[in-house]
Amino acid sequence: MSDLSIFLFLAAIIVLSALYTRLRKKVGSSYVQQKLQTLNEKEYKIVSSFQLPEAERLDHVVVSIYGVFLIKRENYNGSIYGKETDEEWLFQVKKKQTPFINPLPASKQTKQHVAEYLQLDEKYITPIVAFSNKAILAIDPTLLKTKTVVLYDEIVARIASHKTPRLSKEQVTKLTEKLQEEKKAHSK
Repeated sequence: MSDLSIFLFLAAIIVLSALYTRLRKKVGSSYVQQKLQTLNEKEYKIVSSFQLPEAERLDHVVVSIYGVFLIKRENYNGSIYGKETDEEWLFQVKKKQTPFINPLPASKQTKQHVAEYLQLDEKYITPIVAFSNKAILAIDPTLLKTKTVVLYDEIVARIASHKTPRLSKEQVTKLTEKLQEEKKAHSK
């Protein structure tokens, strides 16, 4: 095999890998979006896939009288290991372990950015880190108990578990409009 053939073969593998990753993310996004749409649309407003100024991209934001829920999707398949205080978590497929950055600190930082942007007290905002249903969560049991980290299929139940009204309907409308305006501004 010539050097050019080897190079083209490796380039094709890299391109196919990137396309596969992009497709997996889109499928995960669509799946979560479908799950969120099962929430009562009169009570829950959903804004997905946008970015606030100087903040991480927001996968899904759900606004309701029960609070604001920030859903960060993680598309790892395999066993997930980590504690709240770890800098890195691991995902393992068969015997191969790969580290990735602990998503919780970024989730907390996003919560702060959203609170600032919406001019809303952080106590009304609940971050949720959601992993693919193919993941096995072997993480700190406290995170599972508090539902800080869930699988995609558990997101709606996690949101619906909040039963105490915390925001007025007017606040929900204003907050949703503000998020939708920001999404429109950055989609141009």
